[in-house]
Amino acid sequence: MNIGDMNLMHSVRMTDIQNPPQIMAKKPKPKEAEDKVELSDMKSLPPKYEMTDGNYVEPLETGGGKDQIVPKLVGMIEGADTAVQVQMYRLGHNKIVDVLADQARHGVKVQVLLDPSDGYNEADAVDQKRIQDYLTKSGVEILKYPIEGPAGKIDHVKMLIVDGNSLLIGGMNWDQHSPTNKDFDVFIRGPVVGQARDVFNNDWNLAGGHEIPGLPAPKPQPDANAQVRMATTEVDRKDINTVLQDNINKAQKSIKMEAFSLADKTTIANLIAAKERGVDVRVILDPNKPIAFVNKKSADQLAAHGIDVKWRKVDVEQREKLHAKLAMFDDDKVILGSCNFTHNGLEVNHEADVEVISKSVGRGFNTLFDEHWQNESVDKMPFLADYNETVDSAPVKQQMGKELFRYATEVYHTGKKRNWTGKNKEAVLDAIEKYDKTKQPANPETLFKNSGNPEEIDLGQEMEVVGDLSSFVNDIPGFKMNPQPGDTTPLYDARLKICETAAKDLPGRIPKLIDDMVASIQDPQIKAFTKEALSKAPEGFFKAPSSATGKYHPADEVDPADMNTDTNAKAEYPKYGGGGLVLHSRRVQSMAEKLCDHYGVKGKEKDEMLCAMALHDVMKGVTMEDMKAGVEDSKSIVWNKTTTPNHGEVAAEWIKAIDPTGGKMTKNIQNLVANHMSIWNDPEPTPPKDIRNFIASMSDYTVSQNNFYLDV
Repeated sequence: MNIGDMNLMHSVRMTDIQNPPQIMAKKPKPKEAEDKVELSDMKSLPPKYEMTDGNYVEPLETGGGKDQIVPKLVGMIEGADTAVQVQMYRLGHNKIVDVLADQARHGVKVQVLLDPSDGYNEADAVDQKRIQDYLTKSGVEILKYPIEGPAGKIDHVKMLIVDGNSLLIGGMNWDQHSPTNKDFDVFIRGPVVGQARDVFNNDWNLAGGHEIPGLPAPKPQPDANAQVRMATTEVDRKDINTVLQDNINKAQKSIKMEAFSLADKTTIANLIAAKERGVDVRVILDPNKPIAFVNKKSADQLAAHGIDVKWRKVDVEQREKLHAKLAMFDDDKVILGSCNFTHNGLEVNHEADVEVISKSVGRGFNTLFDEHWQNESVDKMPFLADYNETVDSAPVKQQMGKELFRYATEVYHTGKKRNWTGKNKEAVLDAIEKYDKTKQPANPETLFKNSGNPEEIDLGQEMEVVGDLSSFVNDIPGFKMNPQPGDTTPLYDARLKICETAAKDLPGRIPKLIDDMVASIQDPQIKAFTKEALSKAPEGFFKAPSSATGKYHPADEVDPADMNTDTNAKAEYPKYGGGGLVLHSRRVQSMAEKLCDHYGVKGKEKDEMLCAMALHDVMKGVTMEDMKAGVEDSKSIVWNKTTTPNHGEVAAEWIKAIDPTGGKMTKNIQNLVANHMSIWNDPEPTPPKDIRNFIASMSDYTVSQNNFYLDV
């Protein structure tokens, strides 16, 4: 870059750059074969780095109206004399990007090592390229960390080293929104910075770069307050896991964690063991989707063993997350950094943490935790939207293929880990590509016979069934996704709008939906019974939404007061007029009708199916005791807002009770209703073993997916 270019760039900010040149990155060096360590050897490796004395450590916090991290790191970069080294998973904060560019233009050596992913989505990839091109043109050297290892691995490290003698490390990404989240970093001066430099230089060299020569070794600090060491997760080391489990197992008085994600089985087991030996264990978790569902499972497991778990009381308007990866032990030990407490964080990704031993630092973090526990946390997990989630760009039939692959895995191969990747995904996509609606459908018998025998799976035959169903459903007139594939509208916004619009019109559609359910049945006796049963259905059946929480099912079946996370807005909604569960029942019946035709189920068997699907959720909010108490006057049956786990069984018993033949005429209908939940049946899972139960289960499953809609 010549002097004229540098002067021009000095007056232009990152946000002004519209069409920067293509970034040039060096080719990564191959990793030598002798450097690789077998997985079996990693478990016995001691941590690479020893504790260092003479370090000064300063805790930093963001979120809850605070931002101590960005001012600190900007000041560090602005104060750099010779070198700025950044390793960062996400880089997009305008102020940080501009100060990096300014320092590079003024002759400071600026090295930035990034994860090689393009971005979260297409729009983000464009923005990331714009940022990186701007930095490159400003004189910043950018390289991409070369990923080695399993699919899904990322370079998740988040650290800044300035002039080789000061370090900022922690959990905060450098995105524009990141300081809004609750997060923690530490600023460090002292000998441990040499270990951080070693981590960065090794990674920089691996990416094809060259170390900055002549940087002096960091020295012990006169104001030292901590012993510190680095710990990493990478191809040949699992030191963070080793250090974490060692601290959990040695804790005597207390363990406190604030975590974006807690899912690692070993960590959870060791926390439970610590509680059982008398350690006070407390955990604060993030409640945002989609990670909240993983955290909820872990929270339930911990709570079952007496461990106190709370949820970050996030600022919904600011779209805040608890993004921390912080663990404290007794009064004087802290681990924090980039590593989430998950399998990927502890075993797969490239991560960097610090372990700090310090009375003053430990006291500072414990004080922060206690404040968050008392004033910034809630006991029950709130339902929050995933504000950033958008619909997949894949075609509808491929997205349905993914959902049906999940169904086949969970229902017929419970406990066997099968991901929507590699040969599994390829087999489904291949079956979709080969689908011919003029030929006989793929026989689900291959699913039935392999149930419980995952080692005997014929993947090609199984995925042929999934691909056939995906293509068939995709071809049904009136079947669609909303939003359409590739739409960049946030799903929460789109679903809430659909929900609010539908809630106004749906109550008026109830009579027509009921009439259509009855009219679809041909057998006079079954038709008459269906009409009579629907007339006796509890009031709750007509008033309830299909999803009691607002999380699931198409949005036009949901009460907007359940879906909207803004408590002020909730108060403005009129009382839900009903119809969501009726609409769902009609959709399930309509899908069952089409699947009966697809698989050749005809006559009375088909009509029994249509009756069963009209009534499958007629007791969704009713307990067995309340049903039996109100069977003489169904309209008085108590209806609960939460779903009854065995509502299929309750509905089957109710059908038997109102059957004028004493249950003989409706025997098959009762069976289909009782078992429609399949593997999710309570208390006993009932994976379908014949075509009729398969159709009943599949009909309910396909039309219960959040963004799939069937016109009825």
